[in-house]
Amino acid sequence: MIIRDQMYTLLKRYVDEIRSCGKYLFWRNSDRLRGYSSEYKRKQYLRNKKKETVS
Repeated sequence: MIIRDQMYTLLKRYVDEIRSCGKYLFWRNSDRLRGYSSEYKRKQYLRNKKKETVS
């Protein structure tokens, strides 16, 4: 279990780094940029934005 958790943390770190580099490289290309951002985070952002405009 410890090794599994360590591998998850390592993999998460690598994936986060790849995504941040992709966002930097493809900031002008919306089609490519979409692949480097999280759909979950995008939905969460829109949900929070909607709550702010209602309040």
